Amino acid sequence: MLGESPQGPASRYRLPQRRACMHFNIGDNGHAMTVSCGEYLDGRLGEIFLEYSREGTFGKSMMHAFAMAVSVGLQHGVPLDTFVETFKTLKMDPDFVRILFDELDKTYNNGG
Repeated sequence: MLGESPQGPASRYRLPQRRACMHFNIGDNGHAMTVSCGEYLDGRLGEIFLEYSREGTFGKSMMHAFAMAVSVGLQHGVPLDTFVETFKTLKMDPDFVRILFDELDKTYNNGG
């Protein structure tokens, strides 16, 4: 079946209804973003929300979709380290994605 691995479908680890949340701001070249992180009861990262300060629906929509994709991955067992390694060499302007995962790595993986 499409979307299943040879081991079967991936299980989703749902976050509790009430959960800890951390907020921080990141910026690059005069652009700013607010990051909100939802955590499991054991302190692991389970979801992210990104609020992009620039005007325009395209950029905001893309950041929202990116955050949803990362959150789904985390809730289906993709380790944060996988995202950190994947995006640590990304070069773009502004460089929010690399900065985001650097900050998440420092916060949730004690810097790698």
